[in-house]
Amino acid sequence: MKLSRLSLLILGLTTIGWGQIDRAVSLAQKHRYSEAAAALQGAAPPETKPQLIAYHRLKAAIASGTGDAGASAKEMETALDLAPEDPNLLQATALAEAQANLLDPAIAHLKHAQAIHDSAALQNLLGDVQERRGDSLAAIQSYQAAVQQAPQVEEYRFALGLELLRHQTFEPAMLTLEKAAQDFPRSSRLR
Repeated sequence: MKLSRLSLLILGLTTIGWGQIDRAVSLAQKHRYSEAAAALQGAAPPETKPQLIAYHRLKAAIASGTGDAGASAKEMETALDLAPEDPNLLQATALAEAQANLLDPAIAHLKHAQAIHDSAALQNLLGDVQERRGDSLAAIQSYQAAVQQAPQVEEYRFALGLELLRHQTFEPAMLTLEKAAQDFPRSSRLR
């Protein structure tokens, strides 16, 4: 998981339209996080729920961009408290929590998002978090679910093959990677 991927997923907002906040959004989108944090200081939080969610997502993106994964996760959890059934917000919160090494809450949020609206991307992220937590069997099951839901995505096949290799299940790993090499002959990862 790259920091820029986290920042973009958390940011996921449009320009809010208030002086200081608008400037902070613009700076964050340019990856100028320290300046964005300074621009946001003293800004009054918005009053409507959607704007308040966007505000906390912005603060999470800024925290993530400045390397404060714990503050980023906390801001995402605050945003999630405002819309606890939003699967995209659940996934973004889980990603921030995983970056902060809060693996159990991340898995809980991903499973909650899965119950609302499952996706291959969600399953792949769940596999990544389960692997970091040390639950190899669950990680393999999540990666397999990602491949089943989106067999056309090379990244999911590669993640499954690598996970199988890590745990010395060579025959299934070879079958997975050989099939991926057939389906993605131009892949630089599978050569």
